[in-house]
Amino acid sequence: MARDVIKEITELKSRDEFANSYQVYLRLYSLQELLESNAGNDHISEEVFKYIPIALVACMEGLFRSLYAEIIDYGEPYSKNVEKFNSSNKKFDYSIINAIQSKKLTIGEFISHTLSCNNISDIDNNISTLLGIKFLHEMKIFETQSIFDEQRLINSSFKNNADEILKNIVEVFELRHIFCHEFGTKVKVDKDLIQEIFSNTKLFLENTTDFIHSKLYPNSPETQTNMNIHAHNEFDKLEIKLETYICKLRNKDFNDMLDFDKDLFKESILKWKKYRESEAKYKSSVVEGGSMQPMIYSMSMHTTTSRKIKELEEDYSELFQL
Repeated sequence: MARDVIKEITELKSRDEFANSYQVYLRLYSLQELLESNAGNDHISEEVFKYIPIALVACMEGLFRSLYAEIIDYGEPYSKNVEKFNSSNKKFDYSIINAIQSKKLTIGEFISHTLSCNNISDIDNNISTLLGIKFLHEMKIFETQSIFDEQRLINSSFKNNADEILKNIVEVFELRHIFCHEFGTKVKVDKDLIQEIFSNTKLFLENTTDFIHSKLYPNSPETQTNMNIHAHNEFDKLEIKLETYICKLRNKDFNDMLDFDKDLFKESILKWKKYRESEAKYKSSVVEGGSMQPMIYSMSMHTTTSRKIKELEEDYSELFQL
């Protein structure tokens, strides 16, 4: 049976709260808390440590597919580099074209879904092809322009230990394969190695995100305050679009739709907005009291609003001329 790529991508997106790297870092922080809370506990199950490489590969795959899509959807000159991939990676048919045209998915999301993330070589080849550079080589000499002391420390730590860190990335994929696809009963779980692998993989992902964003957005706002404002402004833009849709529906004469009750529609929107706010408060509570909380709150509001807009567009496509 042929793969339904549109369904795969749609279901994948429905399981992700944020369509960007922040969800990866939230999961990394959860893994870090798991390891730190069990530090020095000799009785902790080996199964917990076996899970770490599995989760790390999931984080890498999620992050890099997100970055592939972001690079491609950025536009030229990077979007043209897609042509350098083997043609078998991008088989378009009418359903794919229609899905892209109706904004169910982007070209970047489709292409990134076809690219392999099975090892560090795949990642190196994909990023190198898209950016037109030698990715891992440039990563080793990358000098961050970040104003944040933490990011500068991450960058310095990566440069000083690049070979060891990349060796650990290779080991992550190997261990993940063993623990996912083999019993591996004779494999001794080295807890210190797992701790080291986690720390170095986290460094690799954080430095990679900084590196790629420095290529795409060299003049982007970087202070947390500016990022909070940016996230809020992006939500405001979407909110304006939603309110336009709501206004059209409330003012439309639905003589041909006897089942459309405007009062019930108004009530449902009010209840949905309360849910949206509660969901945002819950999601942002992970970093409660921190400087990132307003940004996570706005991102959740943006995500929930995007889903509502998509729902309205699908239900009333003729009214919104989609």
